[in-house]
Amino acid sequence: MLHCTKGTIRVIKHINKNRVLLLVIDMQEQLMPVVCNSMEVIGQAERAVAVFQALDLPIMVTEQYPKGLGATVARLQPFLNRCNLFEKMSFSCCGEESFSRALDDLGKTDIVIAGVEAHVCVLQTALDLTDKGYNPYIMVDAVSSQREMDMDIALKRAESSGVVLTTVESVIFEIIRTAGSKEFKAYRSALARLVP
Repeated sequence: MLHCTKGTIRVIKHINKNRVLLLVIDMQEQLMPVVCNSMEVIGQAERAVAVFQALDLPIMVTEQYPKGLGATVARLQPFLNRCNLFEKMSFSCCGEESFSRALDDLGKTDIVIAGVEAHVCVLQTALDLTDKGYNPYIMVDAVSSQREMDMDIALKRAESSGVVLTTVESVIFEIIRTAGSKEFKAYRSALARLVP
């Protein structure tokens, strides 16, 4: 797939497990109850986190002003001890220096995104990642906003700006690539451990 960005052509490649990183943005106690389809969004994010951990792939998690908006939701808490967690005040994750440094240090180019709100922190982060030369992928079933219209417009804007829209399952199977592989077995094992 080709996208034009600031007069240059970027080739969006397949997501590759050697280049990929999962970014979970601001899925916090005070935010999640007020966004659309919150339980489904949390469930999809949990699925992504569980599989990424089972495949030993890097995960970054952010919390926007946790003093006021609370910590990451309880359903994701069991996974956080193996994630890189960053507090932030900037809406874009890239506006937080410690986050940007850690992202650069990891050396991954394909950033798959879950989180809220789609039209604020998710969109601004995805646009900044594009500007910095990363390949951001928004998993549309793992993001949300308080208003559907805000989310719909944000996703359209992101896509027209070179961000790839995808789903959690599509990302997982693009990373696994082959049925019967050790990655596929790790995926099945990770899902079996999740509480329905």
